[in-house]
Amino acid sequence: MSLESSASKNLMKALKKGGLAPRRVENMIGKGTPDIALARCHIETKSKDEWPKRPATPLRLPHWSTDQGLWQFQHHQAGGWGFVVLKVARDWMLLDGMWCFHYLGKVNRETLISNALWHDTKLNGEDLVECLKSICFPERNCTCSASAGRKPCSKPPSNMG
Repeated sequence: MSLESSASKNLMKALKKGGLAPRRVENMIGKGTPDIALARCHIETKSKDEWPKRPATPLRLPHWSTDQGLWQFQHHQAGGWGFVVLKVARDWMLLDGMWCFHYLGKVNRETLISNALWHDTKLNGEDLVECLKSICFPERNCTCSASAGRKPCSKPPSNMG
């Protein structure tokens, strides 16, 4: 099983346990369609074995396609929620899909972590689910660091110079 498949499988378990009823999307028709569908959002999963050796080196993700970024952009423009769950080494991050459209594959570790809606060094499903609920289901009065709403996507991420 690939690293990305393993990360996706663990993420699906955490989302199910949190009551979010995730559905795995295997779509050969629509280019860029994310891997997981929830009631009010979609999640693309990406993973990489390790961080670049030099702190300033951007994390390249060869499997992050233009179609995937465009899907996130168009979904966001239509008012939908899209996210990328990225696992690198031991780090897990929830990233806004529109932010990823602009910056994923172009920024370093510090920038990725500082712009994550949620970050942990293990998959704490309860915290991740709480974060997703606070963004996608605000009427449930969930709390997490991202509960104030979307992070702005129109400005460059911190540390972009």
